[in-house]
Amino acid sequence: MDQIDHDIMKLLQENARISLSEISTHVDLSISAIGERIRKLENHGVIKKYTTVLNSRSLGKELTTFILVRFKGNGDYDNFMSFIENNPSVTISFTTTGSYDFCMQYVADNTSVLNGFIQELRRYSCVDVVDTNIILDLKKIKPFQVNVAK
Repeated sequence: MDQIDHDIMKLLQENARISLSEISTHVDLSISAIGERIRKLENHGVIKKYTTVLNSRSLGKELTTFILVRFKGNGDYDNFMSFIENNPSVTISFTTTGSYDFCMQYVADNTSVLNGFIQELRRYSCVDVVDTNIILDLKKIKPFQVNVAK
């Protein structure tokens, strides 16, 4: 990857719907060359996907939470993971190190819905502790970005 690839990635991160024509004016390459570079970045897994960031509150999801889980043995871990993976209100999840084994972001309409979800988590035999943190105010959200040296 060279500086042009980095510049292309930066432009795509700012606006994934930017046209090849507009990219070409920023990096001074032909449209076909830009398209080929983007295809290579996609094929090599550098660009994983293009997505839209939605405002969950404007869609009625008033609560955003981080839920931490500590496991106790394997139990029904596979069923737990399937439940998490198939739940559209779980927007991101991680296995972690430290005091907890698993972390997820969960969006809910209200505290009643959140409480129901927490109770559902506690029904899995592999779950020992569930700790919930409600997000009061979003301070920063930014995807990983390439460094663009000028």
